[in-house]
This record gives sequence, C-alpha cells and structure tokens, in this order.
Amino acid sequence: MPTAVSRRLKQAAEWEADPYRVMRAQVERLLKAIRQDYDGLVKCGTALDYRLAVAKYAAEAKGILHVVAASEAAKNKEDIL
Repeated sequence: MPTAVSRRLKQAAEWEADPYRVMRAQVERLLKAIRQDYDGLVKCGTALDYRLAVAKYAAEAKGILHVVAASEAAKNKEDIL
C-alpha cells in the first residue's frame, strides 16, 4: 500500500510533467502575438497578410499541440517536454 509521502511525490512528479503547465508560457506568448498582429492587420492588412498570419500562427499552434499529444502518449513525459 503506498504511503502518503509516496502519493505526494507521485502527484508532484505528475504536476511537473503536465504538458499544459509546462507549455503555458508558449501558449500565452502565441496569443499575445496573434492579438498584436491582428491589431496591425485591422488597420492596414490585405487579404494576403491575413492568410500569411493565419498560416504562421496555425503552424505554431499545431507544433504545440503535437508536443502535448506526444508527451501524453509517452510513459516518460519529461523526455518529450
């Protein structure tokens, strides 16, 4: 039967390896960049500018999601993150 200390250590290790917590800064940075670009595009953006911005941020978001999916599928999440 696991002791209270071992359960806490296991919870702490899971928290440390939580991909959403680890990648939070990247997600926040991406959202800020999207907001800043959007403000600029509203003032003087063309259709091409919009498409390029969307493609750029979609690629970044897809990369973040791939890392999260890979870390959730792996036994040792720390290796992925």
